Amino acid sequence: MQRSNRKRTRKRPIAVTIIVLLVIGEIVLRLYWVAHYVLDNRIWATGVPWPLWGVNWFTAAGSEFATAAFRLLWLLVSFAVLAGLLGMKRWSWVMLVAWTGISLSVGILHYLYRANYPFTPADFAVMAADMVLVFALNQEEVQHIYGIRREDVELLK
Repeated sequence: MQRSNRKRTRKRPIAVTIIVLLVIGEIVLRLYWVAHYVLDNRIWATGVPWPLWGVNWFTAAGSEFATAAFRLLWLLVSFAVLAGLLGMKRWSWVMLVAWTGISLSVGILHYLYRANYPFTPADFAVMAADMVLVFALNQEEVQHIYGIRREDVELLK
């Protein structure tokens, strides 16, 4: 009887808890960015800023709107990934690795090329969290937890 109770109350490993906390932090930050944009621009009263396109590229308002829309999309995806991480699903590990790689690449490119909007401490926080996530996700223990690396496979020498 005790053995079956232990299996049902399986504790989440500390590495998974750290990854989940980092993802929650990034979710909160992205939620703040989207809410800040919506409140500053009063989207509910004024609607979508127009025109979105200039002669060759986005207008300043269009660029801000596209950034907020992208962050909102990223926020929705992150909720699904968080649910998978909590359930320790293999697909959530794969999605988080892809998400972290894209997020870190965009952050580095934004830092190097300084787009129309400034690079803020919040951007540094996301990049730092992404770097910690990369190291955490590539730990052998974490890969075993999510079923990425199997123990029954022999290493080639």
